[in-house]
Amino acid sequence: MARRKDGSHWGSYARRSLDVNWRAGRNSKGHLAFYNAADVVFPQPTASWGVVTHLGIFDALTAGNLLLLVEVTVPKPVNVDDVPNFVAGSLEFSIVIVLP
Repeated sequence: MARRKDGSHWGSYARRSLDVNWRAGRNSKGHLAFYNAADVVFPQPTASWGVVTHLGIFDALTAGNLLLLVEVTVPKPVNVDDVPNFVAGSLEFSIVIVLP
């Protein structure tokens, strides 16, 4: 179970597998981008998760290595009555190649 820095629990928080189908396309800047083709839904919190300010991509559901950390556009408080989710098409991962 995930813990806060102070040692308390995050109230049913668990990493989600991103094994949803992904679709490729171009974003508004013309970069190659991948979008989630299905909703990514987290379990309903049993305690407040606080304000979500960043998203991280790890290579394992527990422990593992942090591969990507991004700041969300609009920080979101997640409370007991919320069901955190990302609807299909709302997650975008872009690939930008910079040549010398």
